[in-house]
Amino acid sequence: MLIEPAASIAKLGFRKWYERQLIDGHLALVTCILALILAAASLEAFSLKAPLTLLVAYLLACGGAGYVAWRAWCRYRRVMLDAWRLGEHAVCAQCSAYGRLAVESSGVCDGDRPWIDVQCRKCGFKWRMPR
Repeated sequence: MLIEPAASIAKLGFRKWYERQLIDGHLALVTCILALILAAASLEAFSLKAPLTLLVAYLLACGGAGYVAWRAWCRYRRVMLDAWRLGEHAVCAQCSAYGRLAVESSGVCDGDRPWIDVQCRKCGFKWRMPR
């Protein structure tokens, strides 16, 4: 399970959190690409002249690899969008410092829209970061 971004940012700092999100997202992308290669290889090896057990194995490998590729792609998109959304709001409006912030509080409004109240570590300006 993923740690809530506010807790993770408070623990690591925004820049380290952002870096880890980018690494995590790109690992998911690499996993997706490798799974697609495995699915393509399974389809390439598939032949109706092969024994039934081998046909089933190829189909299961192709289906499993396709499922892993889909899940990895969804994770890549989610992680990168979260990092992008928060990264856009990580600039202090007063002193233009990027990522130098301290988490003060967080919560959820309107049912499913999380927010994070932060304070600039350089000048003390406070703002709310939507997610």
